[in-house]
Amino acid sequence: MKKYRSLPILVFLRIQGNWKLLSSVLIGTIIAGAILSSTAIYAEAIKDLGLKYALKQKEPTALDIHITRSTQSLTRESYQRSEENINRAVTNALGETFSGLVRAGISATFYSTSSGKIVDTNDNSRDRSNLSFRSDIENHIEIIEGNWPHNNNQNYENDKHINKSSK
Repeated sequence: MKKYRSLPILVFLRIQGNWKLLSSVLIGTIIAGAILSSTAIYAEAIKDLGLKYALKQKEPTALDIHITRSTQSLTRESYQRSEENINRAVTNALGETFSGLVRAGISATFYSTSSGKIVDTNDNSRDRSNLSFRSDIENHIEIIEGNWPHNNNQNYENDKHINKSSK
């Protein structure tokens, strides 16, 4: 144990003799640590600037997310269940960037024919239509003349003009 007591004294004397060399090593170590720690911050700043630049180059509508689905059944329960699943997935995926939701839908093509008449599938000029909807439409359309239609909520079960077989 006695031979190790002189070791700190020898280290101190060596440091005192080589203080210029050791001070440059110490200063270099501090500078290297500062450079290494700032590169992560600098890299994040460069990525943020690059993302902002790329987003400014695109039209805002090009950044919208479009979710499509195709269903055979359109009952109220299946639609609501599907909407809940989509809302949950979108909210979880986008988090705070989720800013708005516009729902739109379009049905398959309907070909109108008279009741009891045979459909001519070879006639490409026959009447056709689709049912479509869009949420938040009031903010996308400016009415120049007239009024918005009122929500009527009529019960069509007793309407004599609707053929019972078409329901």
